[in-house]
Amino acid sequence: RLGVEFVERAEPTAGKLPVREIRGVSTTLTRWWSHRRIAIEARQSEIATEFQQRFGRPPTATEAKSLGDQATLETRDAKHDPRSELDQRATWRAEADDVMGDPAEVEEMYARAIGRRNAGIPLTGEWVEYTAAATIDAVEEARATWNVWHLRAEALRHARRSGIAREQLDRAVTEVVETAISRSVRLGTDDPIEEPAPLGRPDGASVYEVHGATLYTSAKVLNAHYDAVSCLHTRHHARSAVATPCQVLGHIGSRTPTACRLRPTGCSHGANDGSSDPGRHETDAGHSRPRAARARQERVGLRRYRR
Repeated sequence: RLGVEFVERAEPTAGKLPVREIRGVSTTLTRWWSHRRIAIEARQSEIATEFQQRFGRPPTATEAKSLGDQATLETRDAKHDPRSELDQRATWRAEADDVMGDPAEVEEMYARAIGRRNAGIPLTGEWVEYTAAATIDAVEEARATWNVWHLRAEALRHARRSGIAREQLDRAVTEVVETAISRSVRLGTDDPIEEPAPLGRPDGASVYEVHGATLYTSAKVLNAHYDAVSCLHTRHHARSAVATPCQVLGHIGSRTPTACRLRPTGCSHGANDGSSDPGRHETDAGHSRPRAARARQERVGLRRYRR
C-alpha cells in the first residue's frame, strides 16, 4: 500500500522482539532522528550512577523505571509552535540533507526505499499448519497461558516475515489463529446459563463475556507444570498424594481461588470419586494439606486459644 518493505533491524535486541524498519532508509538518519532516546538513556545512566554513589547499591527495577521517567522529563525540550504539514516536511527534509551531507544522497535513499511492490507468496494450507505450530511454540516459550490476542500478534509477525500477499494477509492471520486455538487447551468452564438472543453478539457469544479474554494453554505447558508439582510433592511431601491435573491448573493462569475455574473444558477429575466439590483437589501453594483439614486445625487452635 505504501510501496515500501519492512525488514528486521540488524542490531540485536536482547530480550525484546526484533524492530522492523523500512528497507533502504539510512541507519545514520534513523539514529539521528532517535536522538531523543539517546539523550534519555544517557541522562538515565548518569542518574543511576548518582543513585549508586548515594545508596551504595544499584537501583531496583521499580527504582530504575522511576529514574527513567525522571530522565525523560529532564531532557524534554519545549514544544515548538504549531506548524503545517508542509512546514514540518520541509523541516524534516532540511534535517535529512544536513545529516546525510548531500541532498543527492537523500534522493538516492528515497529512490531505494519506495517503489517496492512485492507480489508475495500465495496462502496455502501447508503454510497455515506450519505457521500455527510455530505460533504456539512462540507463545508457550514466553508464557504459560495466552489469549487470542497473543496468538494474533504472533501470527501477524509470521505472516509479514513470510511475505504473504497483502490482499491475503488478514485471511492468513485469521486461519492461523483459528488453527492455533484448535490445537490449544482451553482453560475454564462453559457457563451453563444461556442468555436470550437479544443479549448475544452477532457471533453468538454472550454480551457478559469479555471478548478475547478466554485463556488457553498447551499440553506441553501442562505436562511441564504437572511434572514440577509432582516433583515437589515427591521431594517434600512423600506421604501425600501426587497432584492432579486440576491442582496443576491451579498453579497457573489467573490464580483464581477455585481450581475448577482453570480446568480444561471437559475435565473429569473429581467426578469419579463421589465428590461434587470442585475445590476438593485444590491445595494452597507451599502446603500439602487439603483446605478442609487446615480449616479444622485452625478451628481447634482457636478453641484452645479461647480456653
